[in-house]
Amino acid sequence: GKSKAYIAEVHTGVGIPKNKILTVITDNGSNMVAAFKNNKLDNHSSIEEESQEDSEEDSEDDGKDQSFGALKRMPCVVHSLQLVVNMIQKEANVKRLLDRFQLLVRHFCKSSVATEQLLQLSGLWSKPAPLDGPAPT
Repeated sequence: GKSKAYIAEVHTGVGIPKNKILTVITDNGSNMVAAFKNNKLDNHSSIEEESQEDSEEDSEDDGKDQSFGALKRMPCVVHSLQLVVNMIQKEANVKRLLDRFQLLVRHFCKSSVATEQLLQLSGLWSKPAPLDGPAPT
C-alpha cells in the first residue's frame, strides 16, 4: 500500500544503507501493520533484483552487504500504553472517579482560599514569618 511505499521512500531519502536498518518503530495503526506484513518475502525479491542490477552496473565489489533481510516492525511502547490508558478511562467506574477528581482539582485551582485551607489541614502550609524591615540584598 501507500504506507509501504512511503516507508521505502523515506529510508532511501535519508541515505541510511538498508543493511543498517534493523527495526522500524511505528504506531499500531492497521496501515502500519499491513505495510510490514509479508515484508520478508517482498524484501528478498526486491533485494535479489537490486543485487542483479548492482552487479550489472558495478563490476567492482565494494565489500558492503546490500541485503537487509526482513525489515522488522516494532510497535511503539508509548502508543501501546496510551491505548491501555484510553481503555481504562472508558471504564464507567474509573471515569466517574476521574470526573470527581477533576471537579475537586478545578475547585482548588479557582480558589486560593480553598487551597490555603487544604494546605493548612494537611500540615503542608506554614505561615510565612512577618518581615522585620527591609532585608539586605
